[in-house]
Amino acid sequence: MSTFKEFRILMRQRRKACNLTQKQLAHRVKTGAANITKIELGQNLPSLKMMQRIARALHIEISITFKL
Repeated sequence: MSTFKEFRILMRQRRKACNLTQKQLAHRVKTGAANITKIELGQNLPSLKMMQRIARALHIEISITFKL
């Protein structure tokens, strides 16, 4: 499973566990609700900065390893 796919699945699970709507999460991370929807559906790839904001809002610990 790709790192992004794992992130978006965890993101949706945590959002629901926190009883947040996509609109509420979007407000917390300063983006549009449509963007959150597209990220959760795998239609949009968030920037690293956006992933950090989402992770912080949902209390998700993330680490990224780059292979060269």
